[in-house]
Amino acid sequence: MCSYDGAEFITYTEEDGLAGNDVCTMLEDRAGHLWFATDRGCCRYDGREFTTFTTQDRLGHNWVSTILEDRTGHLWFGTFGGGVSRYDGQQFTTFTTQDGLAENNIRSILQDRAGHLWFGTKDSGVSRFDGTHFSTLSTADGLVHNRIMHMLEDRAGHLWFTTGSWEVQGSGGVSRYDGREFTNFTIKDGLPFNEVWSILEDQEGYLWFGTFGGGVSRYDGQKFTTFSTEDGLTHNSVTCSIQDRAGCLWFGTWDGGVSRYDEEDIHTFTTADGLIGEGPTVLLADRQGDVWMGSEKGICRYDGEQITVLNDLPDYQ
Repeated sequence: MCSYDGAEFITYTEEDGLAGNDVCTMLEDRAGHLWFATDRGCCRYDGREFTTFTTQDRLGHNWVSTILEDRTGHLWFGTFGGGVSRYDGQQFTTFTTQDGLAENNIRSILQDRAGHLWFGTKDSGVSRFDGTHFSTLSTADGLVHNRIMHMLEDRAGHLWFTTGSWEVQGSGGVSRYDGREFTNFTIKDGLPFNEVWSILEDQEGYLWFGTFGGGVSRYDGQKFTTFSTEDGLTHNSVTCSIQDRAGCLWFGTWDGGVSRYDEEDIHTFTTADGLIGEGPTVLLADRQGDVWMGSEKGICRYDGEQITVLNDLPDYQ
């Protein structure tokens, strides 16, 4: 349970040293540094200043779409156009289609409990990397759609893939993979919409699917329960979701701000509350309990008190 007693949004943009305002994803590493993937490179924030990595540092491409920290502490950066780059703290090593990757446009990265890395591509399914070789799974193997939006391994060890294409309405759905075969879920099975952009497993083991037009659906292993604007959700196109330390669920939407759900009420944050943009595409709950919201206009941090804008960090040149 959580409560709301005001809002403080601290905003970071290019003026503060962020490489680009279009933030694609965020990650907090084991050292407590925050990483922000943008369309102009990837930034590391140590609480005081930004350090930016680009192709000049041998990053595969400047448009970074997703980040993962693996068990060894290496960071993996999925890019649009340059494959995936691994960073060991000193240098980048890049993998592309020439190494066996299905496609050089990467949307999401997952490491499973066996240590294998999974790379969700824009249009070619998912590639699995065992440390030496790549193998690819696609619709030919039973995947519901080849455009992978997000991936998750649930507590039972099943892998989930959310898919969909906004160019072809009605395409996509959710695939669950047990290591042998896929089980697919679409509107025929209770999903409100087949274009599914986000997935979250909450503290109780329920799965939440954010759809691009049908709101967000909770799956209890048997059926889907959907929450939409009729229930107080700010917008029915949900792009991202997290659960914070207090147990509240946060849903970023395409053009309606952010909704927070505490199992009783839904509270909404918009630009009127200090949010930098109405379309947060990524959310992050850090270890301090703050919630970070990334959009095409920069980053906001929320801690529940008042609205403050920071603009005194050095510019990135």
